[in-house]
Amino acid sequence: MAMLYAKCISGTSLILAYQDAQRGDERVELSNTTAWHRDVSKDIGNLAEIAESKEGLIAKWVHEFAKLDDIISEVEGLRGKVCEVAHSLKMDLPSRQMDMSAPSRRTGRCAKID
Repeated sequence: MAMLYAKCISGTSLILAYQDAQRGDERVELSNTTAWHRDVSKDIGNLAEIAESKEGLIAKWVHEFAKLDDIISEVEGLRGKVCEVAHSLKMDLPSRQMDMSAPSRRTGRCAKID
C-alpha cells in the first residue's frame, strides 16, 4: 500500500514537471526534472520501505498484546479458582458465613468472608 502511494506521488510529480516544461517555463528543464524525479523516486522508495518495516513492527506488537491479554484472562481464571479453594477451606468453620461470589474484577480480591 505504501509503495503504491509512493509511486502515485512520484508519477504525479513527473507529469506536473513535464507540463511546466511544455509550457515553456525556462526554469524547468526536462533533463533536470528527470534527474530530480529519479532522486525523489529513490527517496520515496526508501520511505516506503521504512513504512513497510514499521507496519511489520506494529503487527508484531499487536500480536504480543493479544498474547498478553490471553495471559491476563488465564490469571483472572486462576484467581477465581484460588478464591473457590479458599472459601471451601473456610466452610468447615461453623461460626463463619461466607459470600461465595467470584473475585472482584476491580480489586482482584476474593469476596469478603464474615
